[in-house]
Amino acid sequence: MNTTPSPTPLSDRYVTLRLCRWLVDPLRLRIYLWAALCLITLIAVAYAAVNWHGARVWAARRASLEAAGVRLELASFIPPRVPDEQNFTMTPLLAPLFDFKPGTQEWRDTNTSDLPQKLNPMRTDGPKGGWRSARGTDWEGWIDALNLKNATNATVSPPQAVLDHLRPWDSMLAQVREASRRPAARFNAHYEHEPAFEILLPHLGILRGWCRVLALRASSYLALGNPEAAYEDIALGLYLAQTVREEPLLISHLVHGACVQSLAQPLWEGLSAHRWTDSQIRALQESLEQVDLWSGMQRTLNAERAFSSAMLDYIREHPSILPTLGDSSGNPFGAAAMLFTLIPSGWLRLEQAEYHRLYQEALSGIGDPARRHVDPAPVVEATSRVEAEVRQAPLRNHRVFARMLIPGIAAVVSKTAYNQSVADQMALACALERYRWAHNRWPETLDAMVPDFARRIPTDGIRGEPLHYAVSGTGYTLYSIGWNGTDDGGRPGQDDKGRWSMSAGDWVWRIP
Repeated sequence: MNTTPSPTPLSDRYVTLRLCRWLVDPLRLRIYLWAALCLITLIAVAYAAVNWHGARVWAARRASLEAAGVRLELASFIPPRVPDEQNFTMTPLLAPLFDFKPGTQEWRDTNTSDLPQKLNPMRTDGPKGGWRSARGTDWEGWIDALNLKNATNATVSPPQAVLDHLRPWDSMLAQVREASRRPAARFNAHYEHEPAFEILLPHLGILRGWCRVLALRASSYLALGNPEAAYEDIALGLYLAQTVREEPLLISHLVHGACVQSLAQPLWEGLSAHRWTDSQIRALQESLEQVDLWSGMQRTLNAERAFSSAMLDYIREHPSILPTLGDSSGNPFGAAAMLFTLIPSGWLRLEQAEYHRLYQEALSGIGDPARRHVDPAPVVEATSRVEAEVRQAPLRNHRVFARMLIPGIAAVVSKTAYNQSVADQMALACALERYRWAHNRWPETLDAMVPDFARRIPTDGIRGEPLHYAVSGTGYTLYSIGWNGTDDGGRPGQDDKGRWSMSAGDWVWRIP
């Protein structure tokens, strides 16, 4: 079979030759060059105009923020380092967590990558705390959550089975307890690392897990008749919660509150059964009175803004990092991510200015956190307003990064208000128990405990009114009106599936 290609027709070659001559005509080449120069000049002028406009808008926004007392320097939020020999976090158990290669977030010892998992013994919340409804630990629920059905029998009770399950971490927690005798605690996260979103925080999951174990172990000890060991575990849990209170990160603030809240169940069980001495209860009360989540929220929300601003500065100087912010499903720029590396720096300045405007707007509903209370309605309204704005043509309105970086302020405030309310109720419950020991009865009012049993009586974190308190029979009910802002008569809220809900009903502490 003949496979020799047929020659190109002469007419086709002639047309191609004429086209080439037409394209390389000297006059036309000069026109092409002139058009290219005009286009380049136009692009350069457009870049310069955007850069000038962006720099001007950002300078005005920054000046207004600084005039309002807003700190944008990230370094001003980073807690000072403490000497290693005084630092709880620099004990052999924890020191490797932040031992990175210089300038990186890579561990020197590759084996350290497994350390956070090894140090975190509890990665499940298990059943929700029954204390919210004046109930003890749901032991059957924990048996199911920890898969211990085969560990219980006629001679091994559920609390004993749970305690036996936690034995492997006794040695580790003993080291933690010994390390807690050091006078200071500061986890040496590399806050100076850029970009900021790469900063590793392996300690937060570990602390959360340790507090879960200590709370469950304390409940087990109480059920098995060992209140002294339960007291020691609750005290250690409160110490661990406070080790992150000075950190400039919003996630650290939320972990701080969650750790304190997780200890409410064993504290409720010990107080309702009158298991501890006055000195033990006093020590727990003093630790709880030091919990100040309102100031922590204010500091970390301001620091979050500084972190985001620093990250936008870094992206402006290193636009090539934009495509690494996510994949095609997670990157807000999608398939156009590579094109965004060509954007003028002024565009990012406009993004930065709009981010700060919207962030300030989102914070406007909080009021002054120094009052230690908040009205939920303006907070929710401001958050909803900002969330609606960032969804409106984010690219055209320079809200791409605002949509990425502004946290759900209402959720942060509601969790802070709830966790602080729990801490306040725990401290007051300690004071009430001490009053009962001294007078063999509950006080008629909370103010009756000042100054002998409490330095002050905290107000309700919702709207700042007095907490509700009433003696009933052999117990009492203490409650906040909760996030819905309505006095529900001391009834905890439930969702549509009958589960406890933080956003509905009152936040209740009741001793039956």
